[in-house]
Amino acid sequence: MLPPVVGFDLDMTLVDTRARITASLRATLADVGVLVTDDDIWPWIGPPLGDTLAALAPGHDVAALVSAYRARHDAADAPDAPAL
Repeated sequence: MLPPVVGFDLDMTLVDTRARITASLRATLADVGVLVTDDDIWPWIGPPLGDTLAALAPGHDVAALVSAYRARHDAADAPDAPAL
């Protein structure tokens, strides 16, 4: 029998990626003229990325936004994602 597992939150996340996600989304959307705040973004953290970008930037090329977001999110100069 395996020992019990304790998670840090509901999705078992061990790092806090909020700053990285919000900074990457704000910059990606700003490139296409869509200005959003962290308050606009926070309700969209969790759903699929394509759904989030379609909701925050209707009428824009979602596939291109997803690619741009992922490049920013994974960039060396992206905000840290500290351990919880």
